[in-house]
Amino acid sequence: MKIKIIILMILIIFTFTACPGTTKDFTKTQTAIDELKNNPELDCQKDNIKSVEDLYTEAIELEKAGKSDESDIKIQVANELMKTIKEKGCPEKEKKENTEENNDTTTESSDIDPEFTTISDPANENISLKIVSNYTPETIYFAFNSYQVSEDSKKVLLKHLDFLLKNPQVNIKLGGHTDSRGSEEYNLILGEKRVLVIRDFFTNQGIKAERIETTSYGEELLADTSNTEEAHAKNRRVEFKFILSE
Repeated sequence: MKIKIIILMILIIFTFTACPGTTKDFTKTQTAIDELKNNPELDCQKDNIKSVEDLYTEAIELEKAGKSDESDIKIQVANELMKTIKEKGCPEKEKKENTEENNDTTTESSDIDPEFTTISDPANENISLKIVSNYTPETIYFAFNSYQVSEDSKKVLLKHLDFLLKNPQVNIKLGGHTDSRGSEEYNLILGEKRVLVIRDFFTNQGIKAERIETTSYGEELLADTSNTEEAHAKNRRVEFKFILSE
C-alpha cells in the first residue's frame, strides 16, 4: 500500500512540474508567431513565417507523441528563424520608402555623401565592379559540431575585413554550411551560429550590420557528397560572396 502511495505522489509531482513548463514554452512561441503575423512591416516574410508556424505545429505533435527531445529541437529552430526574420525585416520595402522620400526632397550637391557620389558615378561603378570580380574570397572551415573560429580562419577573416574597410561600396553575403551528419533542424541552427559569429566579428571591427547578409543552409548544399571524414571537413564551412551595393 505504501509503495502505491509513493508512486502516486511521484506521478502527481511530475505532472505539476513537467507539464506547465512545456505549455509555457509553447505559449511563448505561439505568441511570438502571432506578433510576426500581425506586423504589417513583415509582409515580405510571409513564407518564412509560414515555415515557423509549420515547425510549431510539428513540435506540438511530437510533444503529444512523447518525443520531447525532437519537439524541443523544432521549437529551437522556430525561435532561431523568428530571430532571423526580425533582424532581416523587409529591406526592399524600406528601400522603396527611402526612394520615395528622396524624390520629394531637393538636396544640394554640396550635401551629398562622398561615398554615394562614388557609387552613382558610372566610371567609378565600373571600377567597383572590377574590384569585386577580381577579389576571390577564401572559405573558412570549422571543426565537427563547432562554430569556433580557428587561428587559420582568423587570418582569412582579417583579409576579408581589410577588403570591406577599403571598399565601403561593397556588401557581403555569408552562407553557413554543415556536413550531412545530424538532423536537418540541428544543422540549420549550427549553420546559423557559424554565420552569426562571423557577422559579429565584422560588426565589432566597424563594418555596418546592414552591409552583411547571413543565410544558413545547413546540410542542403554539400561541397562534397562523399561519406568520408575529408568530405565532412569540406562541408563544415562559411562561404563569402562580395557584391556591389545597390
